[in-house]
Amino acid sequence: MGKTVIIKKLLALGLLGLLTACGQSPMVAGAFYGQQGLNSQINPYGSAQTSGAYPTDSSYGFASTGSYTDPNAYATNSYTDPNAYNTTPQNTYTSNNYDASLPPDVASGNSAYNLPADPALAQPSPTPSAATPMTPVPAQLKDSKGELKILTLNVWGLPSILVKDRKARFERLGQTLNDYDVVTLQETFSNDIEVLRKSTRFPYHLRWNNSGLKLGSGLYVLSKYPIIRNDFRQFGNCTVADCLARKGVLFTRIDHPSLGAIDVYTTHYQAENKPVAEKIRINEDNKVLQEFIAQNNSPYPTVITGDFNMIPDYPEYLDLNRRLPLIDVWRTLHPQDPGYTSDPSNLYKKGKTQGTRLDYIHVLKQNTYKTSLIEAQVTHNKPIEGYFLSDHFGVSARLQFETLYSTELKNHPSQK
Repeated sequence: MGKTVIIKKLLALGLLGLLTACGQSPMVAGAFYGQQGLNSQINPYGSAQTSGAYPTDSSYGFASTGSYTDPNAYATNSYTDPNAYNTTPQNTYTSNNYDASLPPDVASGNSAYNLPADPALAQPSPTPSAATPMTPVPAQLKDSKGELKILTLNVWGLPSILVKDRKARFERLGQTLNDYDVVTLQETFSNDIEVLRKSTRFPYHLRWNNSGLKLGSGLYVLSKYPIIRNDFRQFGNCTVADCLARKGVLFTRIDHPSLGAIDVYTTHYQAENKPVAEKIRINEDNKVLQEFIAQNNSPYPTVITGDFNMIPDYPEYLDLNRRLPLIDVWRTLHPQDPGYTSDPSNLYKKGKTQGTRLDYIHVLKQNTYKTSLIEAQVTHNKPIEGYFLSDHFGVSARLQFETLYSTELKNHPSQK
């Protein structure tokens, strides 16, 4: 191993130790970071502030009531019951029995996330160069059919001491994104990613950054359609390098021209394969995502994307599907294809012996709309001008939604 590599690793370890120690300080241990300055041309993405109390890593305790392995702990209609959803041919799904009840530990008020909504979070996103006027949330779902083309990609935007060719990769990334309606990115920690504002044709950008000594969430959404609402939930527990960042779940509501509102969640889960990381993904990451979706209680088409850092057979992935009625778009359309997104064919994964699928696009089964899965692809798996664009491949999906004017929709709180 060369001296340069050794020095870089020592510096990285020193940085990790410093920021991890600082991460336990009260000044950076808060959560529920709202955005300010959304209408500011100086800083269109806003800065963050602590807007609510939050348990620090050391004091967070997982709720012990209720069992996520018990199908009756979630709803009268079990998510694992094959008869709970009506499935029509050609990968089209509707749901008549979805019950969005929370598990007992949440319903009884024992959750750390049962906090009042921060009005500062429900604000419009800006255009890249100027403020965007507030767009009202549609009062009702539009009675129509429409398509959404969406991409998710972990862009490997860690500090340059830890990654390779970051600036060159980001400069080439923009040209690959313009065919999509919505793009969700993870690990956009570096400001080099700002090149996408100039190299893409997306008028609406939302990058969730936070002030303080820790890195931001790394989550970034680009949209061709107005972002009419956004919100964020930070994970409260972490291990090792993940404690350097404020990982969590970013929510955006997008005003689709034919469907009206579409809800998009993107996330980046705890990394590593150790037992402690598995426990965090089950008891923390899955739980935060489930509660966030349940709190929004939305009748709109809902898509959940991101780097989940787990393969489909992991206990934590099975747990996620017990908690939420999800359609795994890739697996449904390609049941025999592993769809690896972390793969030895990527030169940045040199030495890796086996591929894994860590990145997903899910659709939430609802009784207010019908979903047709038209297409799913593994993307960004070839070099461009000599560079792979990340150490991950991307996943894209083409989805069709058709709203259903059912009794459930008419009685939904959002329609009153």
